[in-house]
Amino acid sequence: MSNDLLHYEDLAWFPPVREALLAAWERKTVIPSPDGGVDSLACSLYHTIDRNTGHLSIACSLNSETDQIEKLLATNCFDDDPVLFFRLYLLLLDEFTARLEECYDLLGHPSTPKQPDLISVWTNRYAKHRTAILIQHHAQHLFCDEPRSTNTVGQLNAQVSVMFIDTHWLKANPKADPASANRSRYAVVMVPPLHEFLGATIEYYAGFRNYACSNPKRLEQFQSPHHWTPMTLHEPRS
Repeated sequence: MSNDLLHYEDLAWFPPVREALLAAWERKTVIPSPDGGVDSLACSLYHTIDRNTGHLSIACSLNSETDQIEKLLATNCFDDDPVLFFRLYLLLLDEFTARLEECYDLLGHPSTPKQPDLISVWTNRYAKHRTAILIQHHAQHLFCDEPRSTNTVGQLNAQVSVMFIDTHWLKANPKADPASANRSRYAVVMVPPLHEFLGATIEYYAGFRNYACSNPKRLEQFQSPHHWTPMTLHEPRS
């Protein structure tokens, strides 16, 4: 069991949280299609343009990204390690929203909306470049989704000297500070409710979809006749 968690003896709380994230993703990233079914937000772009080739590369690429997010939310492989799940979760959401930001530019948005700040801060200051956290001696994690988190914070404040690493701390401490790290206090990473990261991603995704649909002529340039199927390669005969 990982000692990265403040409470590691009972992880029964985590699978329902992950499953709720999956349910929210499946419910909020689809839209009614003209044929009475449902489409993903990316696939709905097909109905905006005059289709000549039947393949819209930007929609296909976005669907590939969203499939990876959904697979992470659906897997139980990390139910015994919420800290590892959280890091992978951040990396996928950051990559997806960063690509959406680039797609805004590709479609000629006059002032591209930036990817969600919450995701950017936690990914860059925690999931990717963690020096300021790693020099804290054995920093542990407390998830706000954990039912005991509120009581735990109160107990920590009453019993020991604690440095809480939260969103505000990550913004204020981009660089490592050995003097701060060597103080006699516990470092506890306060992980915000996981739905806040997903909600920000879905809102950004939906905003991009709406903008793309308002620019069908720009969108049409991403049609391509080249939709390759997987190749089957054969070993050369000896």
